[in-house]
Amino acid sequence: MVLSSLLLLSIAAPLCTLAQDVSQYPVFANLRSSRPVTAQSSPTRNKTCLVNSHNDLVSDDSKYILEAIEECNNGGHVIFLEKSSYVIGTPLNLTYLSAVDLDIQGSVSFTNDTEYWQKNSFRLVFQNATSYFLLGGKDVNVYGGGTIHGNGQTWWNAFAAKKSTNRPILFATVGLEGGSISDLSLTASPFWHNIIANSSDVVYTDMRLYSVSNNQNFEKNTDGWDTYRSTGIIIQNSTITNGDGRSMLLNFMRHD
Repeated sequence: MVLSSLLLLSIAAPLCTLAQDVSQYPVFANLRSSRPVTAQSSPTRNKTCLVNSHNDLVSDDSKYILEAIEECNNGGHVIFLEKSSYVIGTPLNLTYLSAVDLDIQGSVSFTNDTEYWQKNSFRLVFQNATSYFLLGGKDVNVYGGGTIHGNGQTWWNAFAAKKSTNRPILFATVGLEGGSISDLSLTASPFWHNIIANSSDVVYTDMRLYSVSNNQNFEKNTDGWDTYRSTGIIIQNSTITNGDGRSMLLNFMRHD
């Protein structure tokens, strides 16, 4: 009865103020997504942490995300719950990760305050690009079937009005040594969908990239992937519908 109540609470409402390792409750193991083939070579994760959320599509959940990741870094499995929506309104530097799975089952979106993000996004060396967050470290797997939404329409509108608008990259993999990103939808990217920089031995598979404007301010420069000083990068079995109005299927591509 206690475990059933805990499970209901985890899905319907915020868990608690601070993230917790819930591995002592076997019922939570059922909330984990099955690890994809690309993550099978990583050691088994022995901890489970659920990411809390305001679940109101407005309030910044960055603090909750950091708490869960820090609790389950170095051997854990972090779950963004399927029934929850997460909002990121603060830049997240996640380049310190080690032996962790980020299981994104729900939806993650970024606030549409273009003035804030132009001043606070991470600056990347490559082509003066910026990003909302940085993902890096060693042995990191990201998957779960969820969606990462960049609120691109707001940025495409801003860029149409002012060409100097510096639009963030939706997903920045920076300094990752060994890992995988798979089974995610990247939607409405302000700029490129992915940057892979100073990374090695990373596999992208079963990714769904979709960025299409709904007005006269067309999506611009919404590249699928761009790489910089990286080796052993594999991109496969992914679909892209992006700025040129073209869709394509990536069966296999390798960057060395």
